[in-house]
Amino acid sequence: MTQDLEQLITLSESFDLAMSHEVAEHLSAARAKSLVAEICALAPVVLFGAANSGQGGVDHMNERWQS
Repeated sequence: MTQDLEQLITLSESFDLAMSHEVAEHLSAARAKSLVAEICALAPVVLFGAANSGQGGVDHMNERWQS
């Protein structure tokens, strides 16, 4: 299965663990809050990592400090 992560994640499944690693910084700033909420809805445990502000990288458009 493929998913355009700029679009709503609509899965009918749930998981023990949801992971997003080095993905969010490649998505628009407008997508940030809803992406995190959608990932958190998939599992009771989430492992999330993304580029911090100023890290730099190829096609990074939304680096920010995590809160």
